Amino acid sequence: MRKLDLLSPLLMLAESLSIFYMRRFKSIKTMNTLLLIKQAARIFERKLERLSNDPLCLDADSLKKRRIIKRKYWIYGSYLAALNSVPVLFSFKAPKETLACIFAKTSAINAIKVLDNLNDHWQSKEQAAESLLRALQAFIGEPFPMNLGDDFIGKAENSVYNMAKWTYDTIREYADISSYTFKLYISDLLSLREGQEKSLEQKIDEPKKREISIQRYLREINEKSVGRVWIDIDFCFYEALNDGLDRNEREAIKHVRLAMDYLFKASNIYDDVIDLEEDLRNNIINSVGLLAVDQGYLSMKDLLMGEKSIRKLKMSRAIEDTIHLADMILLEGIRHLYEARALNDCIDFDALIFSSRISRVFCLRKWFMREISSGLKNMVISFQRFESYRIPEHIRRYEKYIRNEENIQTEIPAYSSYITV
Repeated sequence: MRKLDLLSPLLMLAESLSIFYMRRFKSIKTMNTLLLIKQAARIFERKLERLSNDPLCLDADSLKKRRIIKRKYWIYGSYLAALNSVPVLFSFKAPKETLACIFAKTSAINAIKVLDNLNDHWQSKEQAAESLLRALQAFIGEPFPMNLGDDFIGKAENSVYNMAKWTYDTIREYADISSYTFKLYISDLLSLREGQEKSLEQKIDEPKKREISIQRYLREINEKSVGRVWIDIDFCFYEALNDGLDRNEREAIKHVRLAMDYLFKASNIYDDVIDLEEDLRNNIINSVGLLAVDQGYLSMKDLLMGEKSIRKLKMSRAIEDTIHLADMILLEGIRHLYEARALNDCIDFDALIFSSRISRVFCLRKWFMREISSGLKNMVISFQRFESYRIPEHIRRYEKYIRNEENIQTEIPAYSSYITV
């Protein structure tokens, strides 16, 4: 495995500068935070390299050669994990547990990303649904069958299941798997799997695609967001270190889970802006095209022409509208962080709020570089006061489709009902 790819020095510089700037927040100690990020990435990389010892798994070099995984995935993953884990856990002064939490989240986001790559490019809908079930079982410590044989897709899936199991094994080592927050983690994984399965319809045959709308995307398909699972891992460690939760802490956790759900759903839509051309070439309809159809910029028939529709989309306001839509969802997440801040003084909410700005820049970085003039303007917007964001009225009408408070689990079902095929 190469020691560094070309992008790594730039990534590390950007990480260092942002963490250095965040030292003004009470939870962020620059060198300590950077060390945690580096250590978590290194642990993940070493475990990935050890997959070469397992004949059922695809080794790290083969995963990279087929572009199923990239080194930047775990560099980004450990960095983004730390932006939340450190503010949530800092008051316990528990570096060992914080490192374990960052590693668990790095493993989780890489497992989800790699499986998404496999499902987008090599899997049928039925194969993808089966792999999503097995990954879910690995994430919660349930037994699951490994693929046998030399098929590279099956071996790559087995590598994913190992990554998911690293997350579970790490949580189990440091937290109580009978705890309230671990049950929330399982419940949110079920919602994630359901959203991922619905998102498979974005790439299947034309008759089914015609049933997809931006409203349905916002209500159902965007449940593929990993936001709640992502922060649930932090709270599994928080509850263990805190020796339980009082009523205010549970209420604060509800708001933070909602916040992260919205923030990651916004990220999905920012990502659709970046991935528009690639998605259309791969016969995948994403939120940019769906919003453009609903706004009347082009028809669904035009959109189903694939790459030919790219020019029409770029000539319209589709990109601008989609970024406004994502910003509206982002702002809803920020609102819940402010709600949580009034209930809990152990978590550094100011750092969490600022990290959402970093996440916006991170998601749109490629577009910023591709569209210099409008990109620079949007880069600056990321660091303005959120109250100064201006969402056009024709985008605000989608607000009713993004609110999901009624779907957030707070009462946990019996354990036996978690896994259903």
